[in-house]
Amino acid sequence: MRIEPTFGFLKTTRPPADIRENNSPGTSLVATRQPGRDLVAPEAAAIEKAEAENRALPPSKGGFTNIRKMSPRQMADLAMKLHSQDVLTYQEYSMLAYQPELDPRYDETIGALTGEEADPDRPRDFLQDWEERLNFERRYGAENSEEVQRTEKVLAVLNRFDRPVFLST
Repeated sequence: MRIEPTFGFLKTTRPPADIRENNSPGTSLVATRQPGRDLVAPEAAAIEKAEAENRALPPSKGGFTNIRKMSPRQMADLAMKLHSQDVLTYQEYSMLAYQPELDPRYDETIGALTGEEADPDRPRDFLQDWEERLNFERRYGAENSEEVQRTEKVLAVLNRFDRPVFLST
């Protein structure tokens, strides 16, 4: 066996015979993969992609998005779309897109205090939540602060989704 020094580590050109013979699946300490194959099974990747597409936005009928029955995942996606179309500024987008239940440590932090587990796919009434938030900020914050103004704008944008648009021809 020939050993070459490489950047302070020893590199062998051929593994010892006992390692070559015991290199069956499950006996290696390091996960091996075949060249040209993903680390994730193709079936799992396809299933995950299909689930992500299904979570995109709630079904809309005639351009109507039901803001009163959206999950936090869907709201985060909607916020990104509104920001990319320049409907919301970055600050307004960050207020709307931040959904605590999407945090992987939700159950250990907020969930431990409230006694609820994260359920980011359960539909909620976001319009009512933002109305309550605006009332709270008006009551306990400065009357004309930037935070109140941003919340008013986000609520106005969400109100546009609450009523269907009727086009006359």
